[in-house]
Amino acid sequence: MISGFSLFDIVNAIFGLTRLPISHQFWFIRDLILLVLLTPVLYRALRYAPLATVGVLGALWLFDLWPMPLPSPVAAFFFTVGCALAMKGLGLFDAIDRYPVALPLAYLPVLLADTLSKGQDVNPVLHNLNA
Repeated sequence: MISGFSLFDIVNAIFGLTRLPISHQFWFIRDLILLVLLTPVLYRALRYAPLATVGVLGALWLFDLWPMPLPSPVAAFFFTVGCALAMKGLGLFDAIDRYPVALPLAYLPVLLADTLSKGQDVNPVLHNLNA
């Protein structure tokens, strides 16, 4: 019962420190706040080793090897990709606009493989590629 919640239980229910927030969709806001606080660290990592930073975060997300509960690997990876693109003066849609036919055609086999591999060991990786 909520009336018996301790202060930690209330904070945990709102922000989802050890589980999802009570309002599930707020995981994104929680992770965004954390990533904004980590921006100085991300900035330095992207400034000195942009490909390594994005590559390591991408691999941790893709293969479900994320070592900590917060922020989520999805938020950390895509936030970092956005930061890296912004630091280079690029937008996400710049790359998409360059290859309007190739990208959907490349996406189709991954989508099909994800659908056909449900329940197999490779499916989590293929599913993450569909993100």
